[in-house]
Amino acid sequence: MFVVPSLLPIFIPFGYANIGKTVMIQRLIRYLYSQGFIVQPELVFNPSPTYQHTCERYMWEAQHPLPHATTVNDTILLKVMNRNGMAVCYILDIAGECQYDMYHPHVVMLAEMNAIIHTPNKKIWGFLVDNGDQLDYNQKRQYVNLIRNYAINVLEPKDKVIFIYSKVDQTQWGYGNVNVSWRVLFDTIDSQYSNIFEPFEETNTFRRLIKGKYRFRLQSFQSICFSQNRNDVAFTDGNDHYPQLLWNNLQELIREL
Repeated sequence: MFVVPSLLPIFIPFGYANIGKTVMIQRLIRYLYSQGFIVQPELVFNPSPTYQHTCERYMWEAQHPLPHATTVNDTILLKVMNRNGMAVCYILDIAGECQYDMYHPHVVMLAEMNAIIHTPNKKIWGFLVDNGDQLDYNQKRQYVNLIRNYAINVLEPKDKVIFIYSKVDQTQWGYGNVNVSWRVLFDTIDSQYSNIFEPFEETNTFRRLIKGKYRFRLQSFQSICFSQNRNDVAFTDGNDHYPQLLWNNLQELIREL
C-alpha cells in the first residue's frame, strides 16, 4: 500500500485521536522552516490518486497554527532536508484511530500502521501523553498496555523513544513554564498512566551505569497559544523552545541510530 523510497529514519508520533500529533508536527514544520530546513511530502509514498491533493492541503494547513485533525485516509510521509538539500529524516503523520482507537481498543492493528512498522527504516517513536481528560481509567490502562505491547513486540532493539507530554500549557505546573523538570514530567506521567515507563527500563548493567535507568527521552510540548478578545479567539504559535527541543532530541537520536 505505502512506498517508502529511502532508508531514512522515520519519526513516528504515536497517540490517540486529538492528543495533538498533527498540530505538533505542523508546529515543528514551521520551526524548521524558520531555521532554513526544507520539509515536503514524499509524493511516491501513497499511490492513491487523492494523495497529492492530501499533501497540498496538509502543507497549506501547516502555514497556520490550527490544522484539521488527520483522518484515517490522510496518512502522510514528510521528508526533512537541511538547507543544503541533504535528507535528514522522515516524519509520519497518521490518524490516532490507526494507532489507538479509544472506542474500539481491541481492534487489531490497522493496515496503515502495520505497513509502516514493517518497513526496514530505523525508527524514532514519539509516544504522546497529555492530562488524559479524554480517557477514563480503563481507556488509560488500555493505552498503557498498547504502548507496553509495542515496546515488547514491535520496537526493534535499535529503535529510539521519546515520551512527549502534549498540551503542557493546560497544566498548572506547565502553563508559562518552558523549563519543566524531567522529574516533574516523569512523576506526572507515571501517576496518570501507571507503569507506562516500565518496559523501557535499561536491563544492561553497563548501559544503565552510563546512560541511566531508562531508554527514552522525555519532554513537554506546547504547539499553540490561545487568546480571546470578547467573542474572538486567536491562535498563535507556542514558544520556540518546544519544537527546538524536539528537533534537538531527534537529531541526537538520529546520530545514535
